[in-house]
Amino acid sequence: KSIDPNVEIDEYFRQMLFASHHARLKRAGVAKPSDPKNIAIIYPTDMPEDLSMIAIYKKWLESNGAGGCNVILGSPYNLGLDDQKRVTVLSEPVDLIIRHYKTDWWGERELVWSNQPLFPDPDPLAMELSTILQAEQEARVTVVNPFGSVITQNKKSMAFMWEHQDLFTDQSKKWIREYIPETRRLTAVNPDDLKREEWVIKSDFGCEGDTVVCGPFVRPGDWSLALRLALPDHWIVQRFFEVAPSTHRMLANFGVYLIGGSAAGFYTRLSSGPTDYSSITVPTFVAG
Repeated sequence: KSIDPNVEIDEYFRQMLFASHHARLKRAGVAKPSDPKNIAIIYPTDMPEDLSMIAIYKKWLESNGAGGCNVILGSPYNLGLDDQKRVTVLSEPVDLIIRHYKTDWWGERELVWSNQPLFPDPDPLAMELSTILQAEQEARVTVVNPFGSVITQNKKSMAFMWEHQDLFTDQSKKWIREYIPETRRLTAVNPDDLKREEWVIKSDFGCEGDTVVCGPFVRPGDWSLALRLALPDHWIVQRFFEVAPSTHRMLANFGVYLIGGSAAGFYTRLSSGPTDYSSITVPTFVAG
């Protein structure tokens, strides 16, 4: 029996947010937690790419009849505190924050290419980060997509697994070798030993194709240039593997959604080439 994962996904999304909020209130000693009424979505307001996603989140949360939430959209710069120490966004107190602003962007913005122009805003969001972290720690606000996800979002975690297998159980070692392509920090290898046909290089926090260089798909000169310009501290190298194309000659790239550190679904990115080519993304959530 085929199942359309999009059926009632709006309600599943709401339930996930509310469950996170209730868990936070229970940890704070509230016996009968109430649903969040004011929800903020914090995202990079200067980037239009994800506006459709932000709009649909807002629609889902506001369109539940009389039980709908008040949704405030803003950036980290719109965070504040009121007289009661409630977290505010655009001066409105909020119960829950959906963090759609990249984890590493809250810290100092660091270059990954030696010829890359400087960021116009490289300084860490120290005040904004302190505000939201302290409020979360003191159970004054619920943050969905918590900052602990910085560990799973950093690709160096895969290099750590390969370079320190002695720290893992036998079963974990088996999974690492079976499911994660051989991964090393660029600082731990000699770039001259990386055969273009066998390797891919990726920046540590990159989430877009412009910081992924897939050796077999690029010209030898471009591969050599990328290795020369990449700032080694921010890159990993990963063993290339073949992907079986679909009947439409599309390549599938799978990623896992983590909720509370547990796998809760996956997405499939279909593209005609490496990840920096135009692609179609299909999400699937799995009931836990």
